[in-house]
Formats: sequence, structure tokens, C-alpha cells
Amino acid sequence: MKYLVGELGELTGIRPPTIRKWQERFGVFTPIKGENGYHYYTSEDYMILLNIKHLLENGKKIRDIMKLGREELFHLNFQSQFSDSEKKVLNLIEIGRFEKLEEQLDEANHQMTFLDFIHKYIPNILHLVGYAWEKRVLSVAEEHSFTKWLHSYLYQKSVKKIRLEKPIWLVTVFPDDQHEIGALLHFADLMYKKIPAKYVGALPLEFIMEELKENSYRTVSLSMTLKQKKSKIEKVKEQILKNTSVKKVLLGGRGYRLSK
Repeated sequence: MKYLVGELGELTGIRPPTIRKWQERFGVFTPIKGENGYHYYTSEDYMILLNIKHLLENGKKIRDIMKLGREELFHLNFQSQFSDSEKKVLNLIEIGRFEKLEEQLDEANHQMTFLDFIHKYIPNILHLVGYAWEKRVLSVAEEHSFTKWLHSYLYQKSVKKIRLEKPIWLVTVFPDDQHEIGALLHFADLMYKKIPAKYVGALPLEFIMEELKENSYRTVSLSMTLKQKKSKIEKVKEQILKNTSVKKVLLGGRGYRLSK
């Protein structure tokens, strides 16, 4: 995965100017300049940044930390660096106690606004699980079962806020991209804002078109996790606008940012 420096800041709690300063002084990260002029950081950079944060929180000085070098910082034992709350989440996933995880998420939801819950708390959980999977703390099966459970959990939370009105906004996933969580979080946001919307998850383009033609949607949101060719994006957008009642096609997600 690739991250903008602002995204790294949100995920780690380290200010973007600080990340840039560390890169200028120590060159420990490997940002790549995209065609759009933005610099993108890698998953390894994200892991290294979390390890740096952990060492700082344990009293280490930044200059001493950076002397370890990129490779050693990346290969630090991640399991020992989980906070107690993070270990609890991962342990519940490992043993499949999702009813207990639901209690924990519900408690977090009650302590903050729903928007903070879906825009901050849930993304942090997702990145924790993804990071643990990349470090082989969680198996593929464990990560997969968690994702399926979280999808069901978030959908149930969202539909409770549905208004009894005909939906004017369709939320789906860009064709050939099977990652649904981003679209579901967007749907939850619309539900919170009391916008009549319908979520259909990942569908082939022909079925998205069928749904749009049979209903009077004004807007459609296409969530993208995977990078797509600009020509394909424009082709899908043009097909929707030309053949349906939709007036606005919105694209978002990490994949879309990478495709610009």
C-alpha cells in the first residue's frame, strides 16, 4: 500500500512536518514521487514509523533510534511493541471471539461521535490488523474472518440509521475491485448525515448499470482500493452519465488517489 504523508500522520499521530524533517535529516524512509507530484510512502515506511514512535514512547532519543538504520527498524519484533489494547484486539481475532470484539467496538462508539468512530477508530483498527498480517502475527484466515465479521458489524450499525425514503445515492465499489470496507464506511457516513442512500457492495459493471437504470439515483459513489488506469476510470464514469439518470459520479478511496 502507498500513503501520503498526511495519511501517515493521521494513522500514527506523528505530525507530517515531523515526518518530512526526519526524512530530510536521516533518510530512513523511501517516498516515491508520483506522476501527480505527490510523494507516496510505502507499507514498510508505515511500519518503520510505528516502530520509531514506540521507541520514542519508551524514552529513546530520535538520533539514537535513527542510528539503527532502515533495515533494523523495519525488522524490530512487532509483537512485543503492541500496546495492551492492541494485543487484546489481536488476541480476540486470533481466537475468533468476535462477540467480545463487538463489545469493545460498541464501547468505543459510545465514547465518541459516530463520525469519529468510522473515520478514525475503525481505520486505525483496520491498519492494525493489516500491519499484524504483514508481520505474520495474524494468519490469512484470521485476517479474512475479521474482515468478513467487520463488514457485517458495520453494515448492521449503518442500516439502523436508514431513513424510510427512496434512495437517491448509490454506494458501490469500482468494477473489478473487491474491497468493500471503504464503500461501507462511506455509506455509514451518508446514513449518519441522513442522506437517502443504498449500499450494494462490489458488483460487476453490468449489474451496477442495471441498478442505476431501474432506479432514479442522482449520485453514485465508486470506492477504489486498487489503482486503476485513468482511461478505465473515465470510461466507467462516461458510461454511467450517458446511460442513466445519474448527474454526479463520485470516486474515492486509496486506489483513486493513487490513480490520479
